[in-house]
Amino acid sequence: MNTENRPITAETSVLITQGVVSRRNQDGTVILMKLDESNLFFKIDGLAAALWGEYENPVTLNVLLEKYQTAYPQYREQLEKDLPTYHQELYKRGLITPGASAQTLQKSGTPAVKNIEKYCFGGIKEFNLEQIETEVLSESLYLDVFAGSDLRLKKDVTPIEDALGKVLALEGVHYEWNTSEGPAGRQSGLLAQEVAASMPELVRKDATTGMLAVNYPKLNAYLIEALKTLHSQVRSLEERIKELECNH
Repeated sequence: MNTENRPITAETSVLITQGVVSRRNQDGTVILMKLDESNLFFKIDGLAAALWGEYENPVTLNVLLEKYQTAYPQYREQLEKDLPTYHQELYKRGLITPGASAQTLQKSGTPAVKNIEKYCFGGIKEFNLEQIETEVLSESLYLDVFAGSDLRLKKDVTPIEDALGKVLALEGVHYEWNTSEGPAGRQSGLLAQEVAASMPELVRKDATTGMLAVNYPKLNAYLIEALKTLHSQVRSLEERIKELECNH
């Protein structure tokens, strides 16, 4: 939360707080992280996600309202309600902060989103690392950069055994979905039943349909350990070759 007591008004110039990093996902949503001890992540969706880019330069609420109400007069009333709420929410969470002179204030320009076919302002949701660990597989939080992996959230940490053997037991395949729910065309991936045989913790079973799903991101831990094993084997072979060459 923002520790400053002074309120901001519609004329207060603000910009993104130092130490806040963001990433725009493929679906247009934005994930924010504060580089502090709060362990909090934020997800912004809808028009609010596009608006986040406006705060990269100094701007006021009045400027944003004027810009977007002028560009989209058919949504004037909705913006009058939603934009100030979003603006204040960003400030209360410490994601934007006052601090820009009138000389550097952004006063014009093209809105961050070019067109709005259907008005959906969206908003901001807060997640902590524990929620990310449990929800990263669900549609409630789409992350392609951040994933909760802090040591402080884990216990009984042990190395992965025989990672190379387990990876070699898998077969990468090409396939096409035999259901209309999947994407069309040739796909590539793994067979969940094979993954379950070697890495059961990477496979989830749907309670309703019984279908299996693979947690592909967590497969990276096995690949890393397998690569380290191969590296060790190569180093050993190199040393052996050197010994043989010296003996001849």
